[in-house]
Amino acid sequence: MGTRFGKNPAATILGDRFSYVLRQAHQRYGRRCVVLVDEYDKPLLDVLDTGCKTTLNGQECLLGDRHRDILKAFYSVFKLADADLEFVLLTGVTKFSQVSVFSGFNQATDISMNAAYEAICGITQEELEQYFAGPVTQLAQSEGCSREEMLARLKDMYDGYHFSKRMTDIYNPYSLLRAFNDQDLGSFWFSTGNPTYLIRLLSHSQEGLDRLVGRYYAPQEFVDYRATVEKPLPMIYQSGYLTIKKYDAEFGTFQLDFPNKEVARSFVSLVANLSIKPSAEPNEV
Repeated sequence: MGTRFGKNPAATILGDRFSYVLRQAHQRYGRRCVVLVDEYDKPLLDVLDTGCKTTLNGQECLLGDRHRDILKAFYSVFKLADADLEFVLLTGVTKFSQVSVFSGFNQATDISMNAAYEAICGITQEELEQYFAGPVTQLAQSEGCSREEMLARLKDMYDGYHFSKRMTDIYNPYSLLRAFNDQDLGSFWFSTGNPTYLIRLLSHSQEGLDRLVGRYYAPQEFVDYRATVEKPLPMIYQSGYLTIKKYDAEFGTFQLDFPNKEVARSFVSLVANLSIKPSAEPNEV
């Protein structure tokens, strides 16, 4: 970045340097910048509920607070650099809007449950059958079943996510592509990473984890994340272990449950790793 856009000797802190790069890029190419930030919440999740501390200017403070201050300074740049930005897209597991990360940021638009964007991070049934006809047929031949039977098995294993009242079925793209690549209907999702932050929350929870599934919740109970260990439901939902299964228009509530067999099995493995026993025998998955 410094080689391409130059350096501002007066910019000594991260926010000023980032703002300078955005301005230089805009001026050089004559087009406003697009900023994409993936896993924006990782610095906070890595230290969430760990009690880790650091020292700043001779004063001891929680590492989570230090990370939050750094992120707050970074994201405040977007407000100052508004003239140089076309749009900013942030993705992550959790919403930290309640912990002042974005207090210096222009009002962000949360598209988590916006029907216009519900398929932005997945594959729909129509897309599967239109663009993956070859891999579906190949996997069916490998498994010794018909194309129709394979579509049903793929749906049972990797489909089932819903992100709005419209209830459009969304496939997990990672697991689906792994199944095609490996020629196997395996459980790939849990192997993408050990959710240590979720394990820490669940280890503190006194709530029967098996009682979370199949119930109806108001959106504020699972959409708006607040960094507390007493209520793990928002983290479980936003981590992808639970998804919307039904919508009750009369009461404005959503039923949450496992998206599919792959995730249900992964959740059972997660609970087993925690040595937390459900209060009742889990359903067969």
